[in-house]
Amino acid sequence: MAGLTDLPKDVHQAFRDTCYEFGVERLASLMGISRGVLYNKCDVGDSQHHKPTLQDVVLVQVITADKRITHALSRLFGGVFVDLSGIQGQSDEALLDLVATWMREQGELFARWQEAYGDGRISNRDYKAIRKEALDVVAAVMAFITRVEGIQQ
Repeated sequence: MAGLTDLPKDVHQAFRDTCYEFGVERLASLMGISRGVLYNKCDVGDSQHHKPTLQDVVLVQVITADKRITHALSRLFGGVFVDLSGIQGQSDEALLDLVATWMREQGELFARWQEAYGDGRISNRDYKAIRKEALDVVAAVMAFITRVEGIQQ
């Protein structure tokens, strides 16, 4: 799947991309709807009928295990989605690895910043690289805090 900065910003486009990548006919069968209805729900240009419902959005993500729709919703509202699934099942020893990952990501962010701002300007390419590194730091911090939450008493 694409990186965080490459995900669709449009929720309907994210829905369509998820369905088409998984396979509309196969997905429709698993959802218990006709393929024609799902094709219509995927039509981003059609505003008349057959738009995805909240139930469709959730079901598509559960079946496909693809979270790009949630990423697009997060971006729509000015945020980011950090996938923390699987963190709770990690061992207590893995906490040290999470801290190390956090520190590594933070170092990569500062290195990218130093490299990009060396000339006193930030290009669009520089911004995208810095944003990617910053999102990696946020994800690492959230993974750490989620694991700590799992061991609290």
